[in-house]
Amino acid sequence: MRVALRKLFTQRPLDSDYGITTPNPMQFRLCVGQIAQGSSFRQVAGNLMSVKSITGLSGIGSVTDIVVANYARVICAINLQRLITIFRENKSIWAFSLANDASTHYGSSYLDNRIRFHLHGKLYDIHAIAIPMFERHTGNNMYLLVTRFLDIICLLWCRKLRDCIPWCSSNDRRIPGSSHSPLE
Repeated sequence: MRVALRKLFTQRPLDSDYGITTPNPMQFRLCVGQIAQGSSFRQVAGNLMSVKSITGLSGIGSVTDIVVANYARVICAINLQRLITIFRENKSIWAFSLANDASTHYGSSYLDNRIRFHLHGKLYDIHAIAIPMFERHTGNNMYLLVTRFLDIICLLWCRKLRDCIPWCSSNDRRIPGSSHSPLE
């Protein structure tokens, strides 16, 4: 699995940065489209193999849930790089807020992070990352996880962080037990 994933990322000789190489661009786009619709990795693989068998479209290639998971990792890497670019190169972002939620899913604990910011006249509320938590859900452990993430995407995050609130959906008008209103 790791070898197949490493083949997708290739180091460029000129600047030592990494590029992404997908051996089957159509398969990649189809997988990403299915993931964007909320399908699990296993569902994506099954759907594409079903389409391939019904249509005889051999260009789809062989798709497994491991292939789909690797494509999802590529998309995560691309999106994290975009976040880094947004926060490091846009001087117009002078402030942002965080919304965090610690949860457990299938026995694994995660700290979900949403970032809200204003850019080019538009207010963004994006799910940035779900960080696995291998330790207790203490405030200190959560703080360390969030600060490590922010140190990567925004070097001056301490100066720009405006608010850190518990997560609530954009449909809520107020966060229970808080005087904060979520950004819409």
